[in-house]
Amino acid sequence: FEIFNFGLAEALGIPNSCYGSMMTRLSINAGWPYALILLLFGGLFLHAIVVDMRNLSRKDAVTKFLSRLLHVSIIVFYLVLPSVSRGIFDAITCQSFASNDADNKAESYLRSDWRLQCDGDDPSYDRVKTLFWVLFTAWPVSVPMVFLGLLLYIRPSVQSNRITPFAEACRFLWRDYERSTMYWEFIDLVRKICL
Repeated sequence: FEIFNFGLAEALGIPNSCYGSMMTRLSINAGWPYALILLLFGGLFLHAIVVDMRNLSRKDAVTKFLSRLLHVSIIVFYLVLPSVSRGIFDAITCQSFASNDADNKAESYLRSDWRLQCDGDDPSYDRVKTLFWVLFTAWPVSVPMVFLGLLLYIRPSVQSNRITPFAEACRFLWRDYERSTMYWEFIDLVRKICL
């Protein structure tokens, strides 16, 4: 089931140590969804030029392209958020070991990179913690907040049953729910991150 968590390297049996330091792994983990969206952007852009520009006016083709891009981006972010968040939280998951039983001393190491000591003055781990806070803000905090902002913005349109093109582009977030419970996807997403 690891492939459904989008831990593709783990699913293919590639050890973490094969693709760099913890900083590199965090950067790849948080960056690959953006690369995927850029790739999809290119495909949607080509589709808009080849197909939509022939059948629609320029303004309608651009509107349709942006709507498709928003819809696809929402789906990608929704699907990868739990696994990306899990990878980000790996940057602060430490395990403690008794180093001296007589003095009751223990040392703590990062579980995803045993070379990094969590409780010492390890400058490498300090850089990892800094990157953790940046990525924590960018992914597990910002993505659900953007989804909530989108839902709040389209709420009047959905409640009045006058679906705008923007609300239609965000349909992945609300279509499966009653109008009174359209925020449930946001709540469920936060629940998934917390697990």
